[in-house]
Amino acid sequence: MTEVNKTEDISTLIIPEGYDEEDAPNVDVQMAIPQGKAITMKIKAKAKMLTETKEVTNTITAEGYWIRKKQASVNTKIYKYDYEEPDPDPTPEPQPVNVTDVKLNVNTLKIKVNEKAQLTAIIEPQNADNKNMIWSSSNSRIVDVNNSGMVTGLAEGTSTITVTTEDGGKTARCEVIVTENSQVDPTPDPEPGDDIRVTGIKLDTNSIKLDVGEKKKLTAIIEPDNAKNKNITWSTMDSDIAIVDNDGNVTGIAKGTTTIMVTTEDGGKVATCEVTVNDTQVINPDNPKTDDSDNSSNTEKNKISISGIAWIDENEDGKRMTDEKAYSDMTVMLYDYKKDKFVRENNEILKTKTNAQGEYRFENIEKGQYIVLFLYDTENYSLTIYQKEGVIETKNSDAVTKNIAINGEKMTAGLTNILTANGDLENIDIGLVENKTFDLELQKYVSQITVQTKDGKTKTYDYDNKQFAKIEINSKKLSGATVIIKYKIVVANKGEITGKAAQIIDKLPEGMQFKSELNNSWYENNGNLYTNSLSKEEINIGESKEIELVLTKNLSGSSVGTVLNVATIGISSNDKAVEDENVTNNTSQAQVIIAISTGLVKKIGLTISILIVLIGLAILIWKNRKILKSVMFIVILFICVFGNMQQAFGATPGANKPASKIFKIRGVDTDVEYSHDDVNHIYIYGTTAER
Repeated sequence: MTEVNKTEDISTLIIPEGYDEEDAPNVDVQMAIPQGKAITMKIKAKAKMLTETKEVTNTITAEGYWIRKKQASVNTKIYKYDYEEPDPDPTPEPQPVNVTDVKLNVNTLKIKVNEKAQLTAIIEPQNADNKNMIWSSSNSRIVDVNNSGMVTGLAEGTSTITVTTEDGGKTARCEVIVTENSQVDPTPDPEPGDDIRVTGIKLDTNSIKLDVGEKKKLTAIIEPDNAKNKNITWSTMDSDIAIVDNDGNVTGIAKGTTTIMVTTEDGGKVATCEVTVNDTQVINPDNPKTDDSDNSSNTEKNKISISGIAWIDENEDGKRMTDEKAYSDMTVMLYDYKKDKFVRENNEILKTKTNAQGEYRFENIEKGQYIVLFLYDTENYSLTIYQKEGVIETKNSDAVTKNIAINGEKMTAGLTNILTANGDLENIDIGLVENKTFDLELQKYVSQITVQTKDGKTKTYDYDNKQFAKIEINSKKLSGATVIIKYKIVVANKGEITGKAAQIIDKLPEGMQFKSELNNSWYENNGNLYTNSLSKEEINIGESKEIELVLTKNLSGSSVGTVLNVATIGISSNDKAVEDENVTNNTSQAQVIIAISTGLVKKIGLTISILIVLIGLAILIWKNRKILKSVMFIVILFICVFGNMQQAFGATPGANKPASKIFKIRGVDTDVEYSHDDVNHIYIYGTTAER
């Protein structure tokens, strides 16, 4: 049964004195609900009310606050709610499954002119909603590719085929080399059945589940069974989750889901298997068993050795090179996986150290399953890529980073996967890379200030990366004026690792207003401003990224003074999970002083300047009367200029304009006659000297 259109006036919101609609306090509304009923509450108001609802037995509590859209009407709060029968089996809305990666079955492909080959793209995860892809060729005159990934050699040369997912724009590439067909085939015709091509491949299972460290074998079945070339290549979509060797043995590395892919050399046929790895504890070093009877001597034929090398991967490519440095004096221990304890000798945990060449070796170890544990300098080093794809086993690194505890002491160490030792194990190696610094710096500047007065006039001041700025506004135009301050925030990478500034926080100064229409990438919460606009922007070493923030201030007689604005990096990140080592440069501030200008200073300065000039002239005339002629000219010229400056003292140009007059001034060896009509003419002529 559903009851609809029932309206009820729940309460009337009263805004306390000192608040307005924009500052309206929080509203708490509680309603009793009939037994077994659910309620949907719709709020009607000119101001929008954000709500969060939660069901407590038979009561729903709605909590929210008012957000001003237009002029809010606080007297109108009508709540309409509908009673609905509860859904006995509610079905949650399905969440979209986005594409996270795409790979091709081969990275390189050789074909001849007019030969075709099929490229296969594997989308991760396999249950992604949108699996549409776009194929393209970097040189369509050499290699053509259709919408399904079929490539055709057109001319001798090289072209790169790229597949791009429609969802997320993920890409994978394959280099295709086209060779010219020989006109004469030097090889004899094959015997019947000798040149049977591969038509397909499949695996014995489409999905498997593993624990961390567990291993399972996949078997590839090539069709037809009598195909000539049965060479295949194994690969994994994500080696951080699961790996596969050349025999199809899959090992779980970490919790997650990935895809194992097998590709035929003949024709590039592909089969896949989805691998799910569960998160199980592979080692419990701080809780060893006390029974050491299993370490008793056995026949010599059951003894094996485990050895390897520790090295510094200077170029960080996951491959040990002969010219790369060894890591000496590293402590190495051995953990017996089946017995769930460390291998011991004389009731002490068996330990060894790497020598000057980085080598270590455990001798006379019983056959079994083991984990090799490496204790390295975690402050200065991290582990290199684990078993880098394409690197042979004798040159790669076999350890991953794990947080462990030994005898209750927590630490970080490098651990191998579970090793099955039925014979001597060699090249169980560990590669390390030097830790690099991560340091993002934030600087905040004033880039522009605009003053808008209530008479409609606007004046703009531009600044070049200034952290201090000052403006003066005439006291008569102060009231009702608006100041618009545009800030520039610069985030620079001063470290050695590429990173991101995922979040910038700006503290809104008191008296300043934030307007979302002026700041599309910012939002306000509890007096702070936030932006995530740089969260997807890689800031490379030595580079910087800029963002802009605009704040406004409405002026009155009491609202002048200093505006101090502070910004900081809230969240930063990098692919190596290294923390920012210098947080002191994550914060910066910019200061603006808004002052009142009266014009009095200019008037006083002008008056003092005139007095100084007059005093100087008087002294000069007193000391040398013979230069009176020149002085008179300067005085007259000064008076003319001074007359035009009267406006600075409040005089109005053209007011009380006197009639044109002729003045005659007699001086030493000179008569001066000048006509004053807004100082249009000056005449000077010589006469007989008179005293």
